Amino acid sequence: SATQLQGKELSFNNLVDLDAAWQLICEFDLPASAIIKHTNPCGCATAATLADSYKKAFAADPISAFGGVLAFNREVDADTATEIAKTFIEAIAAPSYTNQARSILASKKNLRLLEVTTGGLDEPVVKTITGGYLVQSADRKFLIKEEAKVATKVQPTEAQWNALQFAWRVVKHVKSNAIVYANDGQLIAAGAGQMSRVDSVKFGASLHPTRRQRQRRRSNRRRRPPGASDGPNRLPPLPPLESKVQYPQRHPHDDQRNATPLGGSIARGSK
Repeated sequence: SATQLQGKELSFNNLVDLDAAWQLICEFDLPASAIIKHTNPCGCATAATLADSYKKAFAADPISAFGGVLAFNREVDADTATEIAKTFIEAIAAPSYTNQARSILASKKNLRLLEVTTGGLDEPVVKTITGGYLVQSADRKFLIKEEAKVATKVQPTEAQWNALQFAWRVVKHVKSNAIVYANDGQLIAAGAGQMSRVDSVKFGASLHPTRRQRQRRRSNRRRRPPGASDGPNRLPPLPPLESKVQYPQRHPHDDQRNATPLGGSIARGSK
């Protein structure tokens, strides 16, 4: 449940996006921030402090973050509120807010603030269809290194494993066809909702950073960041653009008939 503390009345879309943001942020134990636009994450990160996690999340796609919906898994403090106040945000969900944070965000009179009571994450997922509804259990499974099988000659480094585990948690919250590129604790780019998985790969890989971020993005590409996919890795030959980034990992909860063993993508980005 949630209590609205300030702002305009919540719309249908606000509530749907807030729920998507909250579901994503509850995947993490470290201080974490999520930025949602049209139910898809355009930013997500963890860090030692909440403010730093928000800065990292915002850096992934500042353009899409404008007018987005935020969620935090810690109390929002003054430092985080100061960063939030620098851009237009529709709504925020968090467990609580400090008095200083409330004072800073009060200047944004239309900003909807929600204080969320945790719980209910294991409730069944219900989707309506014509003449009925579908019910399934929530996806709460994680990528566990010790249970994974690396099917390539190139073994992931510890940093790549950390990045893969982070990407794995994010990709299940991206609409199919879903592609996520990530570093350890930070979403770099996402390709969502394309009819072709190849197009999702291209879109995620081609997101342009702002001028301030360009140098860092070039460095990320040189390191070929790992990624995650919600589908099997049975794509046609990779387009030239994809050779610059790590080929996406697949998510376990998809068509098992065409499944590529876990780790099958590592060699595609490293020689």
